Amino acid sequence: MELARALNDREIKQVAVRQMEWILGCNPFAVSSMYGEGHDYHPLYAPMSPQLVGAVPVGFETFENEDQPFYPMQNNATYKEVWVHTTCRMMWLIAML
Repeated sequence: MELARALNDREIKQVAVRQMEWILGCNPFAVSSMYGEGHDYHPLYAPMSPQLVGAVPVGFETFENEDQPFYPMQNNATYKEVWVHTTCRMMWLIAML
């Protein structure tokens, strides 16, 4: 987003918007990976704290050895584990848009 602002490039800004939309439910699973926001979100793996609204997990799993996104229903670490940097980057992107 910083690059889009510096270059005044709408196309780069649109890439950032699409990335945010992907996290909030415009993805092959039609689910939001941000807990408490977006479409049909799932619980995240947070063993030491309650579910935090706005938390974003590490990412999405891939199916076996394929490069195909996979987001199973079960709640499991790593791909559904809450990490601070992913949530902070998402909040930063929202603030910049």
